[in-house]
Amino acid sequence: RWCFVNMRKASVVIGRGEADINIPHPVISRKHARLESDGHQTTISDLGSSSGTYVNGTPCLEGEVMYIDTEDELVLGDLPVRFSFISREAMP
Repeated sequence: RWCFVNMRKASVVIGRGEADINIPHPVISRKHARLESDGHQTTISDLGSSSGTYVNGTPCLEGEVMYIDTEDELVLGDLPVRFSFISREAMP
């Protein structure tokens, strides 16, 4: 799955149900994590999920902000998630 996000200034909620990025999986909380970007750096924060958010195996505690890059391994609960930056012009 993919979605377009303006990475110059983004604040995206990942969750199950009514979230910006909807992942219908039982380990994903309704509002699981937030990705934010200012166009130069991207961060993730756990929003109090019941199954946790991990960056390269390190837990992201609720309220903590962790810097991430496209090479980092993100796991929501036990579900690996990959993100990458692709310009809209490069999409088929």
